Amino acid sequence: MKIYFNNSSIDILVSDSSYRYREVMGDNLVALDFSVTDYIDIPIGAYIIIENERYVLYDIPEFSKINERQYDYKLTFHAPQKDLERYKFRNLQDGRLKFTLTAQPQEFIKHIVDNLNKRDPEGGWRAGDCIVSTEKTQTFSHNSIRECLDSVAQLFETEWSIEGKRISLCKTEYGKGNPLALSYGR
Repeated sequence: MKIYFNNSSIDILVSDSSYRYREVMGDNLVALDFSVTDYIDIPIGAYIIIENERYVLYDIPEFSKINERQYDYKLTFHAPQKDLERYKFRNLQDGRLKFTLTAQPQEFIKHIVDNLNKRDPEGGWRAGDCIVSTEKTQTFSHNSIRECLDSVAQLFETEWSIEGKRISLCKTEYGKGNPLALSYGR
């Protein structure tokens, strides 16, 4: 596994306790555990790439010195959806944090995407699949974008998912084209 930071990279051998955790309407992270012989200063902002998705280190790395030749590290890298918790949802016309919006699901998602692209220096957020429904009204008051997305999904009785920087508001199904066959007693 390669960890990239400061225009360079390091190769590490991760332990079996490392894992990737993806949840519909929730977290998308990679937890890496590894040991090295020399101390490595891994800064916040370091990243890894798994299946063409970039995971960034947002917290100070945990490490422990076992002896003179062994340092154990525990790092948690997050997908871009972690940014949903960092930014407040604003009315883009006047910047207010407390406002009411009446819209269809596609318009809510467009407003969320525009909020993210305005604040994220890299940009690239876009709308994905979206249910079709009549207009509904939602009031926002100093909510994070994550809280806003949760409330919109609840308002339209559906769920949201994010792949890369693509936000979808619809029921999420994985493996529909290649279902897992189950049988009794096996």
